[in-house]
Amino acid sequence: MDIAQDWNGIPVPANPGNGMTWQLQDNVSDSFNYTSSEGNRPTAFTSKWKPSYINGWTGPGSTIFNAPQAWTNGSQLAIQAQPAGNGKSYNGIITSKNKIQYPVYMEIKAKIMDQVLANAFWTLTDDETQEIDIMEGYGSDRGGTWFAQRMHLSHHTFIRNPFTDYQPMGDATWYYNGGTPWRSAYHRYGCYWKDPFTLEYYIDGVKVRTVTRAEIDPNNHLGGTGLNQATNIIIDCENQTDWRPAATQEELADDSKNIFWVDWIRVYKPVAVSGGGNNSLEHHHHHH
Repeated sequence: MDIAQDWNGIPVPANPGNGMTWQLQDNVSDSFNYTSSEGNRPTAFTSKWKPSYINGWTGPGSTIFNAPQAWTNGSQLAIQAQPAGNGKSYNGIITSKNKIQYPVYMEIKAKIMDQVLANAFWTLTDDETQEIDIMEGYGSDRGGTWFAQRMHLSHHTFIRNPFTDYQPMGDATWYYNGGTPWRSAYHRYGCYWKDPFTLEYYIDGVKVRTVTRAEIDPNNHLGGTGLNQATNIIIDCENQTDWRPAATQEELADDSKNIFWVDWIRVYKPVAVSGGGNNSLEHHHHHH
């Protein structure tokens, strides 16, 4: 049964360019309107996602990426954290089976958890040298109200050996929304990866940050290419104890506070408007 996507009628906030319109990339978009759990994964899930990292790594700090903590309930994706003993946590994660590449707009509607954990929607290349963090949120006041009130909008360039990491720094990378904690509501978090040297970040349909060439790879980790590789999409939660307070086992066991809820993910590429001469804005609203 083909039902309308959950994002129908919500315009893509980025500009596809003159003579261009947005085309949905169905193989990396999902309304999560099906039931999925470990041991009971429908094709709707397995055709697009795997409940693990891009490779065998089990996560940073006290994180243990673990398949059962990623599930869907018929309308939303749950990325859950649960106690694993010894101060560690089992953390939900999904990785796209299909890659995306610029120019591409990607967006989720989601509500971060009330935990010191990171909740993130991001991309990473197979060689782990290029990362885009569309959003990374730290929901709990216990980790500091400064973090709870800000959303991290960033990216990384890496050299793997010897390990070197660059990311842009400063207040512009921490979007502040007037003091309301991000955990309190669903928000739309999007990024237009326009080209290897341009990232536009959108929250609730508003452009809140633009990153251009000077900030993309100032240390030349990528040999001048910018963020150019096809990449997987990741949605996860992490117990980043190398720099964050650890989640307690009691906090992790609280099912009212241990789920990062994702209503949907949608991904679009700009394509030429067929027929010519049409205003691209007319093509933003497709009726099913």
